[in-house]
Parts: sequence; structure tokens; C-alpha cells
Amino acid sequence: MKKLLLVCLVLLAFSLFCTACEGATEPFETTDAVKVTTTSAATEAPNTSDVSATTTTAPYSSKPPETSKTPESSEAPHIHAFGEWTITKDATCTVDGEQERICACGEKETQSIHATDHTDGEWITDADASCTKDGSKHQVCATCNETIKNEAIPAFGHTEVIDIAVAPTCTVAGLTEGKHCSVCHEILVEQTAVDALGHSYDDKYDDTCNECGFVREAECAHKTTTAMMGNAATCTETGLTDGVKCAKCGEILVAQQTIPAFGHTDGEWITDADASCTKDGSKHQVCATCNETIKNEAIPAFGHTEVIDIAVAPTCT
Repeated sequence: MKKLLLVCLVLLAFSLFCTACEGATEPFETTDAVKVTTTSAATEAPNTSDVSATTTTAPYSSKPPETSKTPESSEAPHIHAFGEWTITKDATCTVDGEQERICACGEKETQSIHATDHTDGEWITDADASCTKDGSKHQVCATCNETIKNEAIPAFGHTEVIDIAVAPTCTVAGLTEGKHCSVCHEILVEQTAVDALGHSYDDKYDDTCNECGFVREAECAHKTTTAMMGNAATCTETGLTDGVKCAKCGEILVAQQTIPAFGHTDGEWITDADASCTKDGSKHQVCATCNETIKNEAIPAFGHTEVIDIAVAPTCT
């Protein structure tokens, strides 16, 4: 009966010890173990029926467990009272930030602040699109101005404009219909020349064109002519010879020829400023034909002409 009572007391003490450990603010480290040994009273007095000591293994802490304390004498566990959160690192669009709060006991609690992510900002054109070539643009973050999107600006295609066909006449060539772009002016469908139709007569004696009404002299003999007056060449400008054309049909019968300019002819020299004993003068030469100045020259200073002033002998007075 005594042995049983002793075992019950040991178990009760161990149970109270475990309860005190669980109420501590920091759990015991379990890297090592300490043995708590309780020896029964029977071991103090030898007994024929030997009772082995009861050994219990408990967690080890840097603070020795206070096995002698009863639950009533254990201190109440510390409950942290953290202050306001303080940002220690601002979050950006792509990088998390961090904030912390501190208890009066010095314990710190940290918390991550999620990155804010980019905010769609304005689109910026990098290269304008043209009729045939795509452009490009990029969108920046409204917060950090970092590029967040790149997109192509589609080419907008040609804006066609019809180049109206020009009908040929008897004497003037025409053009086919064409097309060009009004934006970049590229020719999309080139206009091609259509030959002049030429006059249409019933026969070689008919003098009126059936299409345009042009009147001709059938088998024109160029009996009536008109003089084409020429003009004389000058020293610096070409001239033209007289010519002749038919007064009726306008055909050139005698073509005008170019008369080359014949150049200046040396004329007289005209003094502009007379030379002196010590200073040069100037003169210019004119063209004998047109009187235009063709040369300018200096007149050298001619130097002093010495004259002896005769000495006068002194008198008494």
C-alpha cells in the first residue's frame, strides 16, 4: 500500500511540473533532456522486495525548470502588447515592402507589405505608323513610369485618289485613269500616255477637221507668209535672225537662227581721278559698242618735280 501511494505522489508531481512548463512564455528547447529522479521512501530502508526508482524525462530549457514550484506560485504568461505598425521599407510596384511593430518588452513583429503592382498610365508613340509601315507605342506605369506594355500601331493603308483620265485630242496626247495616295503621294496606278488622235479629214482636199474643226489648206502652197522678226545680238546677249512662217497654216518656212553675242570692243580710257605727286589716280575703259565699263586701272603717282629756289644773299639790313 505504501509503494502504491509513493508511485501516485511521483506521478502527481510530474503532472504539476508539465503544467508549469506549458504555462511558460517560451517553450523549452528539446535538444537535450534532463532526468528527474524521485526515490521512494522504501529505498531508504532496505526491503526484501526491492523497488526500482522511477525516472521521468522532461524537455530541457536554458532556464532550469522550477520543479519545486507549485502551479499556484507560477508567474502568469506574458502577453505581448504591440504598438502601431511602422513602415520600414516602402512597397513599390514590383517589390514588396515591410512594416514592423514593437512590444514594450522589446519583441518585434514584422509583416510584409505586398507590392502595389503597376497602374496603367499614358500611351507614348515611339514611331508613327505610315500607309505601309507599322508604327509602335508603349504604355508607362502611372506610378513609376516604367514601360509595362509595347504594342504596334497598324499601318493605316493608302488613301486612294482617282487621277482622272484625259481624253486625247487631235494634237494633244491624253492620259489613262490613274490612282495615287493623298497621304504619302505614292503612285498606285500610273497614268499612261494616249497618243494624240491627229486631224481627221474626208480626203486630201478637205480643209476642215471633222473632230476639232481645224481648218487647213488642202495641199497648202504657203502662198501667204508672215515674217518673224529677229533681234540683233549685243556684246553680252545673243540675237535671232529673221524667220518666215505660213500665214495660213502656221508652218515655219524659215526658222530663226541664234546669233551669238559678239563681246565687248575696247574703247577709250576715261580718267576718274587724276594722279598727284604722291597719290595714285584711277581710270576706266569703256566698250566702243555699248559704252559699258570693261576695265578699271590705277594711274600711278608721278612723283615730285624738283625746282631749285635760288639762295638770296643777306645785306646789312
